[in-house]
Amino acid sequence: MLRTEERAWAQKSRSKWILEGDQNTGYFHYVASNRRRANSILALTNNGVVITKPSEIRDGVFSYFSEAYNTCTALEVNELDLGFKQLSQGQRDDLEKNFTAEEVWEAIATMKGDRAPGPDGFTMEFFKTFWPSIKPTVMEFFEDF
Repeated sequence: MLRTEERAWAQKSRSKWILEGDQNTGYFHYVASNRRRANSILALTNNGVVITKPSEIRDGVFSYFSEAYNTCTALEVNELDLGFKQLSQGQRDDLEKNFTAEEVWEAIATMKGDRAPGPDGFTMEFFKTFWPSIKPTVMEFFEDF
């Protein structure tokens, strides 16, 4: 159980200290907790209104970036008439298909587990170890992708 706790702290702290033999000390937990607090968004101002509920912060960020990235500000390739090959309708349809659980697991399983964590703070080892438990949540993310 202590080893599981150390893994969780290693994930959260984005540190190689555990892998390099640093002990599970109070200082270690202090650094990890401070990093988590520093990376948290506790409030956000949206259109002059301060938002503090996590769900509203998430929705506000999503809304902001959806608007920012859903406007077409670049030229389309076909407008330039450069003679690029184009995908067939079938190929375009294939690119729009949802990922299957098998495809996601295959991608996770082939990655090295002890590399630097992603922006969420978790290494691939976390995903491999807890896949049966987190699979529904991960697949929900990919369905929204």
